[in-house]
Amino acid sequence: MTDIADIREQLDERRLELLRRRLSEKGLRSDDQTATGAADTGLSDGQRRMWFVQMADPTGAILNICLSYRITGALDVARLRESVNAVAVRHPLLRTTYAADADGEPQPTVHDELTPGWSTHDLSGLSENSCRLRLEVLAQREFTASFDLSSDAPLRLTVVRTGTDEYVMLLVAHHIAWDDGCWQVFFADLTRAYSGEQLAPPTPIPAPVADAAEDDLDYWRTVMAGPPEPLELPGPNGSAIPTSFRSQRTTLRLPDATVDRVTALAKESGASPYMVLLAAFGVLIHRYTHSDDFLVAAPVLNRTADLDDVIGYYGNTVAFRLRPHRSQTFREAVGKARDTAVGAFAHQRVNLDRVVREINPDRRHGVERMTRVTFGARGADGEGFNPPGITCRRAELRGQFTQLPFGFMVEFDGTGIEIEAEYLVEVLDAGLARQLLDHYGVLLDSALADPDLAISELDVMGPAYTDWLRSVSAGEEFSTPATTLVALVQEQVGRTPDATAVVYEGRHYTYRELNESANRFAHWLIEQGIGSEDRVAVLLDRSPELVITALGVIKAGAVYLPVDPTYPADRLNFILSDADPKLVLREAVGGLDDYPVSNPTDAERVRPFGPESTAYLIYTSGSTGLPKGVPVPHRPVAEYFVWFKDDYGIDENERLLQVASPSFDVSMGEIFGMLACGGRLVIPRPDGLRDVGYLTDLLHDEGITSMHFVPSLLGLFLSLPGVNQWRTLQRVPIGGEALPGELADKFRGTFDALLHNFYGPT
Repeated sequence: MTDIADIREQLDERRLELLRRRLSEKGLRSDDQTATGAADTGLSDGQRRMWFVQMADPTGAILNICLSYRITGALDVARLRESVNAVAVRHPLLRTTYAADADGEPQPTVHDELTPGWSTHDLSGLSENSCRLRLEVLAQREFTASFDLSSDAPLRLTVVRTGTDEYVMLLVAHHIAWDDGCWQVFFADLTRAYSGEQLAPPTPIPAPVADAAEDDLDYWRTVMAGPPEPLELPGPNGSAIPTSFRSQRTTLRLPDATVDRVTALAKESGASPYMVLLAAFGVLIHRYTHSDDFLVAAPVLNRTADLDDVIGYYGNTVAFRLRPHRSQTFREAVGKARDTAVGAFAHQRVNLDRVVREINPDRRHGVERMTRVTFGARGADGEGFNPPGITCRRAELRGQFTQLPFGFMVEFDGTGIEIEAEYLVEVLDAGLARQLLDHYGVLLDSALADPDLAISELDVMGPAYTDWLRSVSAGEEFSTPATTLVALVQEQVGRTPDATAVVYEGRHYTYRELNESANRFAHWLIEQGIGSEDRVAVLLDRSPELVITALGVIKAGAVYLPVDPTYPADRLNFILSDADPKLVLREAVGGLDDYPVSNPTDAERVRPFGPESTAYLIYTSGSTGLPKGVPVPHRPVAEYFVWFKDDYGIDENERLLQVASPSFDVSMGEIFGMLACGGRLVIPRPDGLRDVGYLTDLLHDEGITSMHFVPSLLGLFLSLPGVNQWRTLQRVPIGGEALPGELADKFRGTFDALLHNFYGPT
């Protein structure tokens, strides 16, 4: 069978090849063909990557940075436009376009007359609801409009009048000319220009930050040696490869008390508040995914002192490799996060794409798959646009594109901390994303309350989630009078004595016939002195004789001990020695015609038995050591069958194919469950389960409605030809192993039947 990872790798390669082909058609070279191009073009490595991405999809808006602001006051819109243009005069990158040279390399050109894009709208005459809807349409139209980097300024603004002295400003910048350090610079200059102040003269475009030194590359080679597998996020689409990059956001403001404790723990640990919050994020991902080695992308700014007052892109992305483990305390997790972040920041000049190229040249996992979560931080926008008489505040309208499936952005706004979770809608649904953010808050409070607690013991769910989980894990309360398997079967015999109970090789056994044969055998056992709590080992393969023998054993009040006769001799010897049965049956007992066909009574049995008496003894597989015998009383398994019959509507129309080994507890449901519920058990011929043609005919001829599988066996059957003809199946219960999601998907694509993920009755 093809490994799902192989398929994903093939998809990644196809996407990479498509990108190369598109660039080639445009006469351009991709970034892995020109590893040293940044120094040749005057662009940083990150800017070059952005240019290539935009050229590969000129209509795309994934690199648009989009925010909105509500402005209140007597705004002079014409003066605002002049002020925006004045800011562009001072910052050449806002007047820069990019085009490929003869070698296909991007080259920047600064234009004296190029101004940022500008448009205005007046919605003040609309009703409140109409204005809101129209504003949302305008915003998303602006946010999703692409930039033509060969002719457009990398900044555009839209001013929308929504009422008397009320405006909304939509700001869209292309990432090639903008990073999070630009906001304060832009708004400070805009405010000064609008207020009539003379701006400083144009600043030359600084050269790209110096290339990484060899020791930087050595650091990343060490950190990323043997990179972890891509992180699979929670939810049904957690491993999906996104295609549209449509995103949504949800936010959580931390209480002041939590912020104070974050600051205090950071001080105690020699860390920053960001590192404490990063540690909590790593613990959250670990608790949700059980991954103990994963990468977290983190945006950073490579701004030196001479770049503090410059608009442009001087950012980068580094990868934190987090390795939380369940016994680690949160204080230790903070220390690890601190060391990881300090090391990454000290060597942050290396672009993440180059790291991947250096350590993973075969591109088995590209950047987009190696890092599937991100954790960043930013400051507030500063004072914003705040000339006298004007109030400017961040509005709720935002762009709806992002590159990675899930991430947190921590905003330190001077008065507190707000956590913004952004997620790709193709990977996470809104409810799960909100739950992750809420659980982050709970986990953070729990960790700060006791930093020396193991991270596996930290609270993740609040009281509401805990109550919900307790409710769904327990299910609806079910109560039924205590009884025995014997009573259930005998009651069913009384209801449908002439219905077929067992089918084998065309021979149909009625409930009456089966019950009478089991009664004869039970009376024979009683005659041998076998009674309650006496163990009877039965080494028979699937057959009507096995059903009769098993039923006869419990009718005598004894303990049924099934042992698969095909087990290796040493395993058989161990089980028989450990169980110490009073009787071992290696073949069906014959010559019972003279014994009574009546149901045995306690007066006839060696010892009476009841609901608390042991019904059967089942041995574990021994996968974690020696096999262990598990005795199961009548009461719980009888209760299970009563619930199962009612909840799943089991009646005479149910036809179950017997597939389990007699030594597996599932066989108890196949034998006693069907007889107690009034269904029909169909037994295949010896080795019939290995013949797909025979099984196909048997399912069709007998109208099989159910058959049990362990997931690994189901996967094998789904890969065989002919199984799509098994159209009589209505339900397939599985258990014994974890059910992979892709196997469930394959089942759904093959059968028009219900797949039930069960635990075994034991």
